[in-house]
Amino acid sequence: MINLILEFLFCFKRLLGQPHAKKEKEKLKEEKDKHKNEKNKENKKDKKSKKDKETRDTLWNTSKADKLRDFMVGFSQAMDQNYKEYNPSQNVDLYGIKLPSVVLNNEWKMAVNEQEVQLEWSETGEGSKPYQLVAVYSDADTQPYLKKHVYFFVFENGTPKVFVTQQNQGNDKNYLYFNETQNADIKNGFTQIVNDGQAANMPEKSSTKEYKDNKLLAAKVLVKQFESYGGNPNDAIANSPDTTYSLMKKSSMEIWTTGVYLPEDVTVISGNPLAAGLFTYHNNGDGTVTMYPVPSHYQDKAWDDPELGKQMAQDVIANKKVIDISNVSDEMASKMATIIENDI
Repeated sequence: MINLILEFLFCFKRLLGQPHAKKEKEKLKEEKDKHKNEKNKENKKDKKSKKDKETRDTLWNTSKADKLRDFMVGFSQAMDQNYKEYNPSQNVDLYGIKLPSVVLNNEWKMAVNEQEVQLEWSETGEGSKPYQLVAVYSDADTQPYLKKHVYFFVFENGTPKVFVTQQNQGNDKNYLYFNETQNADIKNGFTQIVNDGQAANMPEKSSTKEYKDNKLLAAKVLVKQFESYGGNPNDAIANSPDTTYSLMKKSSMEIWTTGVYLPEDVTVISGNPLAAGLFTYHNNGDGTVTMYPVPSHYQDKAWDDPELGKQMAQDVIANKKVIDISNVSDEMASKMATIIENDI
């Protein structure tokens, strides 16, 4: 009898303890699941941090290429130009030259500052040659004649640089001449993507970013020219109407009678009187202009010599200079535009 009572009490106690044990078991499972989830989150965070670090540490990769792609969409909108991406298997046609293939296979040679450079395509920004080409963008499909740009995004011995060409003529050396772009938006955007591995700040669209060939742009060129010679643009404005300027567009300009032509269309700002100066430039459409030191007078008899004159004309082309006009305010340019007699 006693055994039956004891067994009954034991079973009853066991039954009473079951709900408590179940709750304890459920609580323990919840804690384990919570710990597991937290651990998974930490692992994911560590993996993301590691991946972000690898992205930053790698000169170039698919992640940075995607961010450059997004940036160039914004750049196209800001510049009112339509830039498309190209690569060795998909070339852009720049006046009959297929880029980048003709440079990569050495049919044409990339030249910077009149000097040939060694270039190769790279998916990582690294390689055996000094110049590593990682991306190519161009508006050549949609821009009119003489307004086409091709941008090469390059690592020069590990340093990110952006080079641009608008060349439309061949030459004996088969050189394709590039200049490092002076457009701050595209330079800084590429550098930011490379260094941070993050999306670059998009350039904002404004009237000064359109850079159309007109009186306002010519006025900005004049402002920069006066400043480069140590002059004050306001003094030139004060001298009006004794001194004024006129504009003329030339799609093919011969330098004197030498048979040597400038390689691109130009605008000529001519002083009235001519002693006020003559400035010849090509609008690069990116906030920069290429200045050609074309003389206002050809009094040197050497210009009439067939050989010497041709060499002097070639020196004019070789000594071209790219200047940034994007930092000249519209207000200052508007004042300068008052002494320009015509528009283009």
